Amino acid sequence: MDDLIQVLLVDDEESFWMPMRERLMDKGFQVDVATSGPEALAKAKERQNGYQVALIDQVMGPPNGTEIMRELRRLYPGLEVIILTGWGDMTEGEAAMTMGAYRYMSKPISNVDEVALNIRTAARLGQERQQKIGLQALIQAGEQISAAQTEIEIYQRLYEEVKRVLPSLDGFLISRHDEYNKVVTFPFCYIRGKPVSKQSRKIDKGIAEFALARKEPLLLPEGDKPFRQSNNLHPPDPEIGYCSSKLVVPVFPSGQDPETINVFTYQPNVHYTQEHLALLQAFANQVPVVICNVRQLEEARQLSLATAVLSMQQGREQVFRAIVEQANLLIGADFTGLILQDENSILYRVRPVIPEDYFDQFDPPRQQGGITRAVVESRKPKVISDTDLDPLVKSTVREAGIHSMLAFPLIQADQVLGVLYAHTFEPRYFSQHDVNLWTAFATYAGAALHSTLQQELEIVDYQRLVDELGTLAEKLNLEKTMPRVASAAQVIFRADACRLAYIDPPTSRIISWSWADGVPEQYRVESEPRPNGLTYHVLSTRKPVFRSSAAMAKAPSPVPGLLVQGLRSFASLPLVYGGRVIGILHCNYLTKQQPFNEHLMTLLEAFAAHAAMALNRARRDQISEIWQELDWRVANCTESKTLCQLFTDYALRALRADFAVFYRYDPAAPIGKPVLLEEECVLSGEFQASWRFPEGDLEGGVLQMMEQVQGGLLIVDDLESLESEVTSHLAQQAGVKAFIGLRLEVVPSGQSNLQIAGILLLNYRQVTHFEQHDLVELQHAGNLVAEGILRLNLQASVRVLLDQRNRQLRAVVNIFRAFRERQDRIMDFIAETAKDALEIDVCSLLEYDQGKEAFSGRGAAGLLKPEVPYTPPPEFKTWFMDVHGPTPIPDVRQDKRLRDSSFVTRERILSEVIYPLYADAEPMGLLFASYRSLRMPSPDDMEAIGIFADLAALVMHEIRLREDLDRTQHQLKKHTFLVWVSMIDATWRHSLIQKAASIRNDTAYLQKRLGQVYSLPRAMDGIQETIAEIDRLAADILAAPPRVPQSWEMEAEIFPLAPLLEEIAQRESREFPLRPGRTIDIDIEVSALSGVQVRGYRRWLIYAFEALLQNARNAVALVGSVSIKGSLSGAWAEVRIEDTGAGIPESIRHLLFKERVPKEQDQAGMGIGALLAATIIEDQDGAIELEKSGLGNTAVLIRLPVAKQTGE
Repeated sequence: MDDLIQVLLVDDEESFWMPMRERLMDKGFQVDVATSGPEALAKAKERQNGYQVALIDQVMGPPNGTEIMRELRRLYPGLEVIILTGWGDMTEGEAAMTMGAYRYMSKPISNVDEVALNIRTAARLGQERQQKIGLQALIQAGEQISAAQTEIEIYQRLYEEVKRVLPSLDGFLISRHDEYNKVVTFPFCYIRGKPVSKQSRKIDKGIAEFALARKEPLLLPEGDKPFRQSNNLHPPDPEIGYCSSKLVVPVFPSGQDPETINVFTYQPNVHYTQEHLALLQAFANQVPVVICNVRQLEEARQLSLATAVLSMQQGREQVFRAIVEQANLLIGADFTGLILQDENSILYRVRPVIPEDYFDQFDPPRQQGGITRAVVESRKPKVISDTDLDPLVKSTVREAGIHSMLAFPLIQADQVLGVLYAHTFEPRYFSQHDVNLWTAFATYAGAALHSTLQQELEIVDYQRLVDELGTLAEKLNLEKTMPRVASAAQVIFRADACRLAYIDPPTSRIISWSWADGVPEQYRVESEPRPNGLTYHVLSTRKPVFRSSAAMAKAPSPVPGLLVQGLRSFASLPLVYGGRVIGILHCNYLTKQQPFNEHLMTLLEAFAAHAAMALNRARRDQISEIWQELDWRVANCTESKTLCQLFTDYALRALRADFAVFYRYDPAAPIGKPVLLEEECVLSGEFQASWRFPEGDLEGGVLQMMEQVQGGLLIVDDLESLESEVTSHLAQQAGVKAFIGLRLEVVPSGQSNLQIAGILLLNYRQVTHFEQHDLVELQHAGNLVAEGILRLNLQASVRVLLDQRNRQLRAVVNIFRAFRERQDRIMDFIAETAKDALEIDVCSLLEYDQGKEAFSGRGAAGLLKPEVPYTPPPEFKTWFMDVHGPTPIPDVRQDKRLRDSSFVTRERILSEVIYPLYADAEPMGLLFASYRSLRMPSPDDMEAIGIFADLAALVMHEIRLREDLDRTQHQLKKHTFLVWVSMIDATWRHSLIQKAASIRNDTAYLQKRLGQVYSLPRAMDGIQETIAEIDRLAADILAAPPRVPQSWEMEAEIFPLAPLLEEIAQRESREFPLRPGRTIDIDIEVSALSGVQVRGYRRWLIYAFEALLQNARNAVALVGSVSIKGSLSGAWAEVRIEDTGAGIPESIRHLLFKERVPKEQDQAGMGIGALLAATIIEDQDGAIELEKSGLGNTAVLIRLPVAKQTGE
């Protein structure tokens, strides 16, 4: 070992280190010298810590010896250090040993043999320590890798183990080199922790090819760029790029394409060392074996199928066909044939060739000198990659286009029975894998050929196996799969009674029993497993137990009841899936003794794998059904605590926990400060002790661990492994041995960070064996539940908000309704409504009188003492009305404006929001939203209060406008009365006065012209007198006083309607000298109104009817008639005034009785008289309308309420 020990001597005294180096080198050590701490670190780095021992002088520096030791040990933990101290200085030497030094020695050193002995001992100790660490890692890695079921799983587990022991692993790449096809593929690649699909490439000048060519690993501590450049290698692929440090280890699986394991890091401060390379090499050494095992398992699967098919054949022809077909399927040749050798060594070809239409191209064999004879004699397979290069190949074979061939001997009982041929038309290199497959297959094929009859029984067994395995492939639930497995075993193994114990793989708990169908009752003597029985024995050892009559008494013993029944043989075997026991199968033979030969063992092995697979599929289906049912219930759940209870219950069922606890958190809590909601905690399962809410002290901490665990999932299969980290009071009280923790996280609305929504703890009272894939559905369900919690929280928030908005909306509607109905105390109603809708304690409204410059009037709700009057100070206007926007006062006790207010004190107000009320820029008053608790309203609250403030301002404004309108209407009535009087007067006088004035103008003009004429013709004698008389009459008309109604005529009274109409009609029918137009007789028929009396202003009605008749007269000025007809319709007296005039133009019909008709139309019966009549009629509570209008037929309908009706 001495010639292998590398020593680093660190000392700054040349007089010491120079002779010491020579003396140590004389002892067989390789010694390097460093005279300072930095130089020592540089040399260690340069040598990649190739040193086993360092001798360091303490008195140096800075840094001194112990500081140099600490840095070297930090970078290279495997380095052993001997500290050199001054003579008699034991203190520093002992301190160095407590810091990790192997030993200290005092200078000067006279005995170099003692130094050499210490160096050897230290080196041996360091080597043993490194070997121990590496061995532990290798053992664990070997266990993980060996449990893999596929090549990808091998690489995945290897990657996980390498990532655990190598620092800053950024890349892990497997390259596979097909030398025959010159192609490099990449079956596994992880870059920066993520899987990457990397395209294949041609074999070229790469680092992997370099390592394979050298057949030795590569250590590139400074990265691959300088190495590639110095060795003229190609740069890396762009998706990978150059790295800062890299390891490459070649792997040569037996009979397979060579591979390389490439690991690298991009971290500039990480440099892999020789120790890292050695560790990776040790990992890699395990890979070929495991890969070979996996491939052998795949080969076994293929062979199992092929041999099962082969074993089912009966007769020579069927066996021949099966051999050729299955051989062709195993390696996928273009066509496959079989040549046999009889007992006389005669070679002959047999049918069929697969595919059968290639039989003619399968030449009969040559008896001597050909390939077949060569293979028979050598008893070894022959691979022909190129038929042109093999002299034994017949020319007819080449002419047929066959390029590659594989000839394989079939040997049984030391006799060559024949040669199996595979042919391809394209170049192919039949790999060792192909040869291995055929080698294994040839054993069965030879046996089949050797003794078909001898294997008929086995064929039947295999047929049963295939049939029963087919039934196991049927998808059934777990309750039906268990008896199906037991029944299939009973059929395949010809047992008298089979029973199956179903085991939950993660918990190793025996869940249920099932017997095969048709087992007699007398054999069903065990209802549950015995604690010391076979089931628990096989479960704990994971090894099968086979017993015959001679060994029945040997422990573990079978069921005593079966011994009484005459048990002769039994087999108890574990059904293992994914490395965990999922069932224990017991096959009992009571009527015969079963030999457990190789054939039966093969059946058992084949059946056990499929049975375990069927049980696991049914188990997964059962668990999936539980989770699917939960998914449906989660989607339809409407209450948060119920949702958490559902999740806890279903998780307990699906994962078979003893009990479970779900701790609910507030997702709206401040970031980094999770809040546990004690009242929302839910429980499920069987508790051995009364449950209590966690205290959360320093001695506990499971929840604190769950709050921080990366990924949110924690699997603790053995709680004792965490005793040094956490203590669980619940575990101590309830006997918990293992648990699963799942943290539920959500991103609350309006946030970007994950918040804890809950933590689920599934507790077990035995050690478990959970794997990550067991909990995928739990995590999925947890995500759904977390989303459900967030959804329900949002729905609850929305419901609260909607309820609040609905209350506010109803409040607004009620206020508008009250305002429309002109309810009394409208301001109190607004205050009461706002208080309830806004959830405030007191709401007050003050109205501001601008004229008085003071607040007057108040509406209030929620007062403790409403009877006590309160007069607000005038300063409120300056303080609160003249400001822009509301004034929030979170604490009135700190506000000098309100803290001394008697109102605030009396009503116990602590917080206020004061809104100024404005409408159309006019100050209306103030709204006070008062709280009897300290509160700062949210922006939503402020907005809602502002809405009611605006509404109160509008109501106040409208009330003022109504009051102004009432006053205006009262004044308007008076003014209207005067206007109506003037209109009455104008109705009588307007036309007459206008015409009289016109006459006087005309007479004045005529008189003037007559005065200009010297003499008149005789025929005009007396004309001047006539003109003077006309002028006098016109002057009298103009001088006549207006007809103003007398006071007694303007009083409302009850009077008969029919006589009034007859009087008006008679008067309007008279001939008046001054009335223009012709005299018109008015036809009146009002007998239906006899005895009908109406109430109103008699004189006004006369004016109205006269105006309507005047319009009718104007309509028939030249030709036509006018009529008045009366009728009684219920409580209404109806009067129709009709004329036969030209009718009312379409363009103005919509204006009649509603608006002033344009001036050019008012002489056609549609002038101011129609509007005046409508006004008078409506003032009498009546109605007037144009009933019809057309050429020769226009009718106006007047309806007046009947006030009284006599018996006449």
